[in-house]
Amino acid sequence: MRGRPKRRVVIPREDSRKAQSPSPEPASESFIHSDETYRGDRFSIQTEIQELQTQNQLLENEFERAKTQIQVLKEQCQIVQKQNKQLTDAHEVAQLQRSCAVQDQAGQEKWTDEQFIGYFHDLSSSIRALSRVLSPSPAHERAHFLAAYDLLRGVPQETWSPRPNRKYLFQAAIWSLIMRWVFTSPLSIFGEYGCPLSKSWITLYGQGHIGGWPTPTLSSEAWRVNTVGQMAQRIGLPILLGDCRALHKDQATRHMQLSTMDVQWRLCEAIAVTIHTLIPGLDSELTMRLRASTGLIVAKAFKLAYRMFTRSCRLQLVYPQAGDAFSVPVMLSVDETCQAPSGKVKFVASPGLIKWGDSEGSTSVDEYSLLVAPMVNVDGEGPEVLPPAQSISDKGQMVEDVECEQTVLQSIEVDGETTEFLPPTSSISNNQQASEDLDSEQESRKFPIIYVDNKLNELLDLAPGGLDGEEQKIFEYIKELLSHCQCPDNDSQPPDSHTIDPTLI
Repeated sequence: MRGRPKRRVVIPREDSRKAQSPSPEPASESFIHSDETYRGDRFSIQTEIQELQTQNQLLENEFERAKTQIQVLKEQCQIVQKQNKQLTDAHEVAQLQRSCAVQDQAGQEKWTDEQFIGYFHDLSSSIRALSRVLSPSPAHERAHFLAAYDLLRGVPQETWSPRPNRKYLFQAAIWSLIMRWVFTSPLSIFGEYGCPLSKSWITLYGQGHIGGWPTPTLSSEAWRVNTVGQMAQRIGLPILLGDCRALHKDQATRHMQLSTMDVQWRLCEAIAVTIHTLIPGLDSELTMRLRASTGLIVAKAFKLAYRMFTRSCRLQLVYPQAGDAFSVPVMLSVDETCQAPSGKVKFVASPGLIKWGDSEGSTSVDEYSLLVAPMVNVDGEGPEVLPPAQSISDKGQMVEDVECEQTVLQSIEVDGETTEFLPPTSSISNNQQASEDLDSEQESRKFPIIYVDNKLNELLDLAPGGLDGEEQKIFEYIKELLSHCQCPDNDSQPPDSHTIDPTLI
C-alpha cells in the first residue's frame, strides 16, 4: 500500500535517555540526620552504661565496706555481751555471797569440826549396830553381789568367807548405797529437782576436783550454799528428815517434797534389798523392825548431808581403793592391839570425811583436814582405820599411800603437788569425852530397854569370833523379848521409814 507512509521509529540514544531520565536525588537530609542521631544516642548510651558500671562498682565497694562494718559491729556486740554477762555473773555471785553472809549473821548455827565428827559417827554407829544385830549368810555364792557396791569393787569373793569380814562387808555395802544416793552431789538429796542443779553447778564452775566436783572457789561454794539452802527452805527440814506428814499444800512445793521423799524411799528399798540378798531367810516381824532402823539411818544420812552442804567450807566423803598399799602413819587399826600391820587394802568398811577451807569462808584447796578416817581391811589383818590425814588423788574419792618419816607428818596430793602437815588434834579432852559417855549411859538408863539393848551389843562386840550355837539362840531370844516391850515414851509400833520423828535424831 503505497499511499500509506511508514512510521519512523526513533530509538533514543543512551545519552538522550540519560538526559531525559530524571537524575537520582542525593541522600535526603532526614536520613543523614537520623544516622547522626543514632550515632549520638549510641555514644550517649555507652557513656551512661559506663557511668552505671562505675556507680555499680562504687555501690559494690560500699556494700563490701558495709558488710565489713557489720561484721566488726557483730564482734564488738559479742564482746560487749560477754562483758555484760561477766558483770551480771559477778553481780549475782556478789548477791549470793551477801545472801550467805546475811544468813550467817542472822544467827544460823556454825557447826564446829567436832560437831561434824559427832554427826558422822552417829550415822556410822547406826550402821554398825545394824550389822551387829544381823549375821550375814556365809554362803559363798552370794559373794558375787559385792561387786555392785562402790566400796567393794575389786574385792575378791573369798573375802566374804571369814565370819569377822562379813560384818564389815555388810557395813561397806550400806555405806556404798548411802554415798551413791545422798553424797554423790550436794544436791542429790533433792532427787529429780537436784539433778539439773548439779549439772548447772558443774557447767558453771567445771570439773576439777575430787568426785568430779568443781574446784572450790568463793563463787562456786557460795552458789552451792545458797542453792542448797534455798531448796531446803522450800522443801522443809522435816521432809529432809523423813517426816511425810509435813507435805505442803502448794502443788509445786509438794512435787519438790515428793522428789526428796522418793530418794529416801528408794534408798530404804535399796538397803532392804541388800539385807535380803546378803542375809536371806528373814521373817516378816524382823523385817518390819529392820525397816524402822533403816529409816533412821536414812534420816541421819540426810541430816548429815544437809549440814555438810550448807557450810561455806566444802566437806566430802573420801575412801581408798582395794589394792592400795597400807602404811602405819596413814592407816591405823581398829583393833587397838594391832600396832603395825602391813599389806594392802583389801576393802573399805566405811569412808572418811575431809574438809576443804575453813568455817570463815576460805575455800582454798591448800587448806584441808581429814576429820574422820576411813576404816579399811588389810590383807592378813582385821579392819584398819586411817588417821586424820591422807593423800587424796584427783581422779575421784581415792586414798593413796603416803611415805612418811618417824615424825607422823600427813600429806595430801592435789593436782600433782603434795603438801605435808601435822595431823589435827581434837579439842575434846579425855575427861570431857568420858563425861559425855557417862551422861549418855545415864540417859539410856532412863529407858531400860534401850540400856539393855546397848549392853547386849557391847557384849556381842566383846565376844571373840562372835556368838555360835546356843549363845546365838539366847541372844536372839533376848532380842525377841525386847522387841515385844515398849519404851515409856513410845507406845506405838516402830515408825515407817518415811515418818521418822526429827526429835529422835
